[in-house]
Amino acid sequence: MNQRDDRPEAAPPEEAGRADGLTFGEALQRALKARGLSLQRLHHHLGQRGISVSPVTLSHWQRGRSQPERRQSLRAVAEIEVILKLAPGTLQS
Repeated sequence: MNQRDDRPEAAPPEEAGRADGLTFGEALQRALKARGLSLQRLHHHLGQRGISVSPVTLSHWQRGRSQPERRQSLRAVAEIEVILKLAPGTLQS
């Protein structure tokens, strides 16, 4: 369970399997574009929420060079969904 909001921890994206066929990076890129947010602004919003993810890490996620797998990274993804006004689990499913 997620201590912050009692949601269960999500499976890493590569295990969850996206129903829309997009990779995590593609889904993140589309969501950012739809909201008109840059990675730098996303980084700023995460920082305001006490989530520490470097701009380089966000870039690697968006470009598919790496995926969020650790507990802290998955927490960041949950916050990204809130920031981007996505339904919980949208980026992780």
